[in-house]
Amino acid sequence: MGRNVVTAAANVALPYQPSGTSGLNSRTIVASGTLVTLNDAEYAALSSTAFSGGTLLDAGNPDAAGGAFVTKSKSPTNSTVDLFNVVGNVKVVELFGRVTTVMDATATTLKLAFDATVTGAVTDLSAAGTITSDPLNTLYSIVGVAATALTESAGIYLLPAVKLPAEGIILPAGKIQATGTAANTGVIEWTCVYVPLSSTGAVTAAA
Repeated sequence: MGRNVVTAAANVALPYQPSGTSGLNSRTIVASGTLVTLNDAEYAALSSTAFSGGTLLDAGNPDAAGGAFVTKSKSPTNSTVDLFNVVGNVKVVELFGRVTTVMDATATTLKLAFDATVTGAVTDLSAAGTITSDPLNTLYSIVGVAATALTESAGIYLLPAVKLPAEGIILPAGKIQATGTAANTGVIEWTCVYVPLSSTGAVTAAA
């Protein structure tokens, strides 16, 4: 399985595992923000490669459908936090969270939104849904309608019955965010499955 990575600076040297005919042993990506797909051997070689001018940001594994996914674990808070950074243009085909540490009994609601870089406008991706006392492996998913609360599904890796529309959600550069109404000791692992729509299109986990 390959990895999609995005250059964080110009003139980044990438490892290259030569085929029988290429004879190449390295390659350089000149422009910052370039999306590159590496095979497993190339990705494994990153840690021992000396970069000229920067590092690479992991943008997730390509999935079987040809997209890529990235994850971010976060506890709900009483503020807005960044989950994912969007670079270029992408189509989000799935956006869901899985409870990996049980939610406590604190009254808490949660919604997702998108903060566009260029306009600075924040657009809701869902309405607020209640996540109080939810058990391990509860899943939360947006349905592609801003006025609809996060859809909740209990069980082990059972996706909600309602998922994103077939066309997905097209996003420009910006941030996918979560806004809660109270801090909770529980932890949610968020997953964003996406397809790049431009040469720089990628989603990375926020710091």
